[in-house]
Amino acid sequence: MSILLGLNTAIRALLTQQLAINTTAHNIANSNTPGYSRQQVLMETTDPFTVPAQNRSATAGQLGTGVTAQVVRRIRDEFLDKEFRTQNEALAYWRSLASGVHTVEDLFNEPSDNGLGKVLANFWNRWRDLTNDPANSAVRLTLREQASELASYIRHANNEIVRQQYHVDEQIVTSVATINSIARQIESLNGQIAKVLAIGDMPNDLRDRRDLLVDQLSHVVKISAFEADNGTMAVTIGGAQLVGDNYLNEIDASGLNPQGFHDLIWSGDGSAVNITGGETGGETSALLYQRDTLFADNLTSLNDFASALITNINAQHALGFGLNGSTGLDFFTDSGVAGQEAATIDIDALILGDLNNIAAAGNDPTTPAGITGGPADNSNALAITAVQFALLMNAGQATMDDFYRGMMSTLGSQGDHADKQAANQDLLVQHVESGRQSLSGVSLDEEAANITRFQRAFEGAARMITTLDSMMDTIVNKMGAGR
Repeated sequence: MSILLGLNTAIRALLTQQLAINTTAHNIANSNTPGYSRQQVLMETTDPFTVPAQNRSATAGQLGTGVTAQVVRRIRDEFLDKEFRTQNEALAYWRSLASGVHTVEDLFNEPSDNGLGKVLANFWNRWRDLTNDPANSAVRLTLREQASELASYIRHANNEIVRQQYHVDEQIVTSVATINSIARQIESLNGQIAKVLAIGDMPNDLRDRRDLLVDQLSHVVKISAFEADNGTMAVTIGGAQLVGDNYLNEIDASGLNPQGFHDLIWSGDGSAVNITGGETGGETSALLYQRDTLFADNLTSLNDFASALITNINAQHALGFGLNGSTGLDFFTDSGVAGQEAATIDIDALILGDLNNIAAAGNDPTTPAGITGGPADNSNALAITAVQFALLMNAGQATMDDFYRGMMSTLGSQGDHADKQAANQDLLVQHVESGRQSLSGVSLDEEAANITRFQRAFEGAARMITTLDSMMDTIVNKMGAGR
């Protein structure tokens, strides 16, 4: 009986150490696998065997029966996972926002000799040139060309911002497709994990795959994720469930709002998707902010600027007289639709058709008929140059030049802030990920030491079986052989 007990103990040791060696080999094989958590065999002693006797109580603890593998666990810290996803969401947000701000900055190309600020300054200077020689056709031509360049620049900036809005809208649709794809994979893994747990096994590798997907999802959108008792993971976005135990609610981005952009709704009930989080809301939150706030605000500012330019230059120009006696003419034209000034600003057709229609001369109040002072009169051109310094913007608090410089200053501040926040978040993500790797990552040196340790234990168990086999042979085949 004792020999059989020893054989059973040695066999258990052999199998347990073999499992530990196989687990170590699995760790080494996945040392470079993204999202892999190192695994560890937790060993415990088996229940002791009671040796019955008349002079001792039948209590456990007299003879040990060996070792067994309690569980093959993965080394993972849920707190570090949650912290990583929180910081990863913020990093994705600031990186995306910084990219969007720099895109708008590049459109205006400031400060440079080719930016809108320089083109605007040249426009004012050409009017000053006209005040010096109001009848000079070459000066008039240069003014008209400079004004045309200014109008073209404003239209181009407007069209590029709108184009970027639609480009970001397409990125939002792509993000939604990514969210849905990840959700489907998580839902599939939920089912597999629940089945494995139901039969008493540990789905470590399946959980690693799922956690990696959740990490990737946190880059795209702000989420909340928790694991239920049956091993399935529930993921919510803005308080609404995306995926859970045998549950999947995808996001639908097929509908368009009145602005022509895609709205996000839940496919289950058609309610709006609440992409929450703001500065910690992931890439999708930043894309929505760019489309609906950053680009929209700059379009509004550009239209306000173009509207002020058109309205005030036209108002003063209409008071003057051209070389041919024309008066009451606009200098700029647009569609006349509010909010479309920057998209449609251009030189009036009459100015394009005849340079003599540029009204540099002013009305002469000293003559009975109000006849102008002739070709040398520059009074209206002087009045137009004064528009540059008029407080026409921000409720009479800024000139057009000030307003434009304020736009660029705001963009610069936003870009600088986003860059700094992205850099800070990158450091935080690296710090948290370093902590995760120090705990969950595979150390080849440590695994090599484990292999040697488990190998020695395996060899010892094998030697024990050999010894017990020899003892059994002696008892069975040699005892009493000499009789």
